[in-house]
Amino acid sequence: MPAPVSALLVFLQGVASFLSPCVLPLVPAYLAMLGGQKPEALIENPRARVRLVLNAAAFVLGFSVVFVILGQAAAALTINTSGSFRNALTVFSGFIIILFGLVTMEILRVPLLERERRFDLSKIKGAGLIRPFLTGAAFSFGWTPCIGPVLASVLLLASGSSTVWMGVGLLAVYSLGLGLPFMLISLFLGALWKPLQALKKYARLIRRISGGILVIMGVMIMTGTFTALAALGAPNLAPAPDPSPQIAMVTPAPVASATPTPAPAASTPAAPASNAASGQSQLTKEQADALAERLNAIELPPIELEDLDGALVSISDFQGVRVINVLSTWCPYCVNELPILQKVTSEMGVPLIGLDTFETDGKENVIDGLNALLGQLSEPFPILLDETDEWGYALTPGSIPVTLILDADGLVRFYRPGAFQSESELRALLDFMLYRLDEYV
Repeated sequence: MPAPVSALLVFLQGVASFLSPCVLPLVPAYLAMLGGQKPEALIENPRARVRLVLNAAAFVLGFSVVFVILGQAAAALTINTSGSFRNALTVFSGFIIILFGLVTMEILRVPLLERERRFDLSKIKGAGLIRPFLTGAAFSFGWTPCIGPVLASVLLLASGSSTVWMGVGLLAVYSLGLGLPFMLISLFLGALWKPLQALKKYARLIRRISGGILVIMGVMIMTGTFTALAALGAPNLAPAPDPSPQIAMVTPAPVASATPTPAPAASTPAAPASNAASGQSQLTKEQADALAERLNAIELPPIELEDLDGALVSISDFQGVRVINVLSTWCPYCVNELPILQKVTSEMGVPLIGLDTFETDGKENVIDGLNALLGQLSEPFPILLDETDEWGYALTPGSIPVTLILDADGLVRFYRPGAFQSESELRALLDFMLYRLDEYV
């Protein structure tokens, strides 16, 4: 499933699509078509409202099925492409989403996008719930200046998903945002009819706000901020597949440092490189207390995978405090943080283990790419290959990079989604793990 931040933004776009000038004014016509009577008459006829609710559910299901299939297709078309292509697609998608946002805000005029293409829903035939279902499917294939750019933007977002199911999830959430108002109105027509009429005068404003959100999303996607922001959701520490033991379901506290911008000094205090040599902590009591608020005790099941040379390596082969970094060669944020991870762990004497996942280039190409990355570092470190993405799904919220810091007993004490942008936070976390952990556990 998509990360919470991505899901929230897409859901809001679905709601905004319903409230747009291309849909909201036509709701009475949709209600009349689905209920067989004008809305005013439906309010006074309880039996007709039952029919309305059933038909509305079939209508929503119709366009939801089509949207979900489109999301699956968008994700499937790019999931097996090369890393360089996916990076270029991400930038291109961000640019197009910005363009669609400007069109939705009516700042940019593109005559081709301002044309409407609708099916004549009155000509659709069918018995029972088949007709409203087909009507919903036909509704999804139409193009309007309000919904078209928004739906296209969500599909572009789905095309950049790391898995097909994440793409499907994004379109399912968009369908929920668009379909939920239809269902609420059909269920509570009497109470919502007058407020719905009053909302019409704000439809254009809502459309412009929706366009503004698209512009912001596009900029964030182009700059890589969206990936880091999406990782703010709780990590998907799902049970590992049998026969491995299950990971304890412990949710790390949300922290500002999960964003790509380094957190304030109070929550991510700097730790000098001399810590390892000094044998004692350089953190103040206040700094250690702040870090202790982020402590976890997540039991990690045994992980044994092949390294780049084909040898089986287990996380338990490494002793003491350890850092696990979940990465991928196509992820630019993963690549950019590697020098920080390698330098700090090396200077502080902490083993760094990479876990490569969500790859699409084939094993040999991935190994070549990883060896090329390691060749650019001052010291190489072991990288394990998660060829089935088993651990990628278990240890991440659906986006990478993710860094886990383990104590000497193998418990995950710090879970850090997103890329490190500077050395200070990682130094502080390792300082705490090496010298202050016993004070708090």
